[in-house]
Amino acid sequence: MANEINGKRIAFLVAPNGVDHHELVILWEAVKDAGGKPMLLSTAGGSIMTVRSGEKAGEIFLVDGLVGSLKATNFSALVLPGGADHVQTLRGSSETNRIITEFVSAGKPVAAISQGPAILINAGVLAGKTLTGWPGMADDVLDAGAEWADKDVHFCANNNWMLITGRSTQALPKFTEAMVRAFI
Repeated sequence: MANEINGKRIAFLVAPNGVDHHELVILWEAVKDAGGKPMLLSTAGGSIMTVRSGEKAGEIFLVDGLVGSLKATNFSALVLPGGADHVQTLRGSSETNRIITEFVSAGKPVAAISQGPAILINAGVLAGKTLTGWPGMADDVLDAGAEWADKDVHFCANNNWMLITGRSTQALPKFTEAMVRAFI
């Protein structure tokens, strides 16, 4: 993949701790390889720490901007990687809910993998959508008014915005391809 999304700014929304290392890094590289400009956005400034299999990975990444000062109009798409602690932090953030609602209202694509789609539940944007993700959250997705797709990757364009979801880290190759295709 080269230059498919040339110059597009893609927001990666993460909490200061607990984002899955592989999901962040592989998705980030896919955006860069496709010519996009990934931006790391968080609920706190400074840096974020990733995890591998729930344990601190020891890798620190610098934050490009704070969620509270973001505007969806400055970006072409939004990426929500997984990681249990990271997801729980973002689900409890009103700033996170606001920016997700802005992306959805603007009809911009949102890509979420593993536990990442759970962040969308609290934002109240899933009614009428069909998605996949970490199997343990299927009941929460159904309770949010969405349908569950038991597959590795799923596209849903219902309600005038594209949602690309992936089941787990094992789906990353298919998911990255689908994500970039949706961001064109």
